[in-house]
Amino acid sequence: MSREQADRWAYSVVQNEEAGALAYLPSSDKQRIWSGVMYLHGLDAMKSPGEYLHTDEDIRAAMKAKLGEL
Repeated sequence: MSREQADRWAYSVVQNEEAGALAYLPSSDKQRIWSGVMYLHGLDAMKSPGEYLHTDEDIRAAMKAKLGEL
């Protein structure tokens, strides 16, 4: 999945959350799941033309920190 696709997916999840149309399973993991979704929302941000704000390694490290090892 591209960064742009991940951002669009996360945006759709945010919209569903705002509409009250999401269920978290297990519900005890809501904060962990939401943290990952919010990180993906904006993942396609650029710091200059052709250069993403976050490197691939930044993304891997952040997702491990936010989601933990599954």
